[in-house]
Amino acid sequence: MIADSLSRLFRSAGCCSAFFLLAITVHASTVLVGALSYDTFVPAGGGSPGIDALDLANLTGAYSLPPDFPVTDALTFQDAILTVTLSNLTQQVFDLGNIAPGFLVDIGGNPIVQVPGNEILDSAEFTAILSPLTFALSGGTIFTANSTVIDVLLLPSTGSTLTVDVDQATIGVSAATVQVTPEPSSFVLVLAVLPWLAWNWRRRRIAGARDWRQK
Repeated sequence: MIADSLSRLFRSAGCCSAFFLLAITVHASTVLVGALSYDTFVPAGGGSPGIDALDLANLTGAYSLPPDFPVTDALTFQDAILTVTLSNLTQQVFDLGNIAPGFLVDIGGNPIVQVPGNEILDSAEFTAILSPLTFALSGGTIFTANSTVIDVLLLPSTGSTLTVDVDQATIGVSAATVQVTPEPSSFVLVLAVLPWLAWNWRRRRIAGARDWRQK
């Protein structure tokens, strides 16, 4: 509202409004860079409870999937840690090191984070350091994240515990907020000319009213 009023004032006074610039905040947007899911690895059977897995994927670089996962540069999830909380509130901590683009599996193609199928999980938290912070997207634009910290919590979609082959979470990063501010010299100029603009605007209105009465 203030910006609109001042813009109209500048135009009515016959002055170029390009001298006036308010601080503008660009709201953060989010780009998806990966996914975390709770899945069946070995089905139960033959008296065995089976094996479940917490699958993690870094979907950037060669593994990007535009438009949902649009990062074409290869990112690394550094010092990655997955903390699994069981239904009895005990925790298992998996140190995953640095995760390059692709799926978190061993050399045999098996998921690294495995849990017995009869264990009941309350949640899982994935933390890592994103590198680099600035990267390219599939549309050709450049994106800068607002933080190096990745912190994603996998929670039950229904009930109080995780459901295998159902619960999943995306890993997203938010854009840095861009703050555009007027240069000090321009701002001082605005303050200096505002009284003149207001006086000129008032003079033009009075002159216009006098001309109208004379008609």
